[in-house]
Amino acid sequence: MSLKIKVFFDFVCPFCYLEFFSLKQAANGLDVTFERIPHELRRPPSPMADPMHDEARLKRFDEVLLPAARELGLTMQLPRLSPHPYSTNTFLGLLYCEDHGVGQEYTEKVFTTFYEDEKDIGDLNVLGAIAKELELNEKEFLEEIISKSQLARLDELNALSEEYDITSIPVIYIGDTRLPGYHTPEVYAQAIADALLQQETTSVSGMSCGIDGHCRF
Repeated sequence: MSLKIKVFFDFVCPFCYLEFFSLKQAANGLDVTFERIPHELRRPPSPMADPMHDEARLKRFDEVLLPAARELGLTMQLPRLSPHPYSTNTFLGLLYCEDHGVGQEYTEKVFTTFYEDEKDIGDLNVLGAIAKELELNEKEFLEEIISKSQLARLDELNALSEEYDITSIPVIYIGDTRLPGYHTPEVYAQAIADALLQQETTSVSGMSCGIDGHCRF
């Protein structure tokens, strides 16, 4: 049985970008599935983040985020956009992509578009180009975002953060293990190994009779 990994995240959280690729490395070749749960950091009327005019954030990027990205082999950039976008449209696009079986691929493409190509992932033209690259129906994809037909579903997913007591992101659940914040692939790999082992030991067969005719009771 595939191991489900639950991830609370936002596309505009740089630590979530690192988490995505760190966890991807740790899970490579293993029987795992991802349940990515939106945790929007801000929506109107909350002000947009503007890291390009925030000395503390710029310093944290250089001293914390950039070295971590290099350790993962990533060419991370702090998007030179002022301000950074909201992520509501981006998440509505994710719901469409999940319904069409490419949620993980969309998530990765959005992250690289924002943190490597430095493009505005709140822009419908940028999102439409991602949908087209994933060979989706671009017109239908954009119509669903514009119509906000999945907004209630997105709100329900956002509300799970309160149920799980999520106060910062990323937060990852691997089996029974809760991992708040960004961690290295080695930490995620160990948590996955432990969860897979636990999954095996808890699926012990009940009493039965074997093909050799002996009943074990």
